Amino acid sequence: MSLLCHYPDVITNAVGMSGTYDVARFVGENAGDDLYFATPSYFLPDLNGEHLALLQTRHAILASGEGGGEHRRVVAACARLGRKGIPNRVDPWGSEYDHDWSTWRQMLPKYLGELV
Repeated sequence: MSLLCHYPDVITNAVGMSGTYDVARFVGENAGDDLYFATPSYFLPDLNGEHLALLQTRHAILASGEGGGEHRRVVAACARLGRKGIPNRVDPWGSEYDHDWSTWRQMLPKYLGELV
């Protein structure tokens, strides 16, 4: 997601699989510019102009299981994208899918097949 938001001139689609979309809980709220630029939810509100216009022609898919609060974070990330007019969708996979490699191994082929 961060790469799509930073480089819409290079990246046309993004698939987020069980992402947190905010690294503040790992590095602390006072990580300065590093936190700001690594976290789309921090820098998206400030985007405008040509960069935002190009990003609004891109697409993001955010998939997640629905346990452990991760789905709530995914829905919030999609809402932030939507407020800036960036096309996106949430794909909930259900509570039987954990935040784990076995889930991501199932997700990736589905979305690669869809985007290719």
